[in-house]
Amino acid sequence: MTFFQKIFKTSPEEITNNNEIMTYVGVWKSRYGSYIKITPKGKADCEKIVWEGDKTSTRSIQGGDVNYDNGVISIHQMGIKQEFRVDKAPYSENGNVYVVLDDVAYSKIA
Repeated sequence: MTFFQKIFKTSPEEITNNNEIMTYVGVWKSRYGSYIKITPKGKADCEKIVWEGDKTSTRSIQGGDVNYDNGVISIHQMGIKQEFRVDKAPYSENGNVYVVLDDVAYSKIA
């Protein structure tokens, strides 16, 4: 069972006590402005800035459901889905915590 599956099958107290889940819960922001916020209750907000040639577009979801499968975090709400490939699990460096999603480093800010 993956940690996101545990989110949907456990109480908030059990989630809070699970270190594996807690490493992904929080607010993560990239230097490009993209962010992902995952709550202990399995909900998430995200805003992903996507580069397409010399243009950018922004894709946002607020209060979506979170799933994790085969190294991909997906946030979906009412038919809209945004995915983040986990390239590197959360790690500490120089007193900060980072995760690499879609080849972009995100720092944990909350």
